[in-house]
Amino acid sequence: MSAYSYFNTPGIVLNPRIAFNGNALIGIANTNMAVVPGVLCNIQGATKEIVLGTMIRYTLTKESKATGFVKGSALSLGAYYRSLDAIIAAMMLEYGPFGIGISYDLNCSGLTTATSFRGGGEVSIRYSLGQTPSFLK
Repeated sequence: MSAYSYFNTPGIVLNPRIAFNGNALIGIANTNMAVVPGVLCNIQGATKEIVLGTMIRYTLTKESKATGFVKGSALSLGAYYRSLDAIIAAMMLEYGPFGIGISYDLNCSGLTTATSFRGGGEVSIRYSLGQTPSFLK
């Protein structure tokens, strides 16, 4: 544990954060589809966040192996559950090393009386360094 402070005043103890994030890509035989289960776990002191869910991924185009001019692309749709807090609808469009996703958190915790089940939208942008991910080839 470490302390932090501003202006050399006694600080607040900050517990270390432990984070785990994992995904798998499980192809469905004889189709352009795959199941992409995922888990995210953050623990910091007594605070815990666990997110579990899955996406269904459809390969729109495969990358050209001969010339590389045609980039691979895929569309994923799915849902996640953040423990005791929210259901998350998600979508991702991938093209070559780029990905853009949108998601919406639908509140289902004790805060629903204040939020009327409304949540928040998010946009994510991803770039894979190096080459196009092998699952798009």
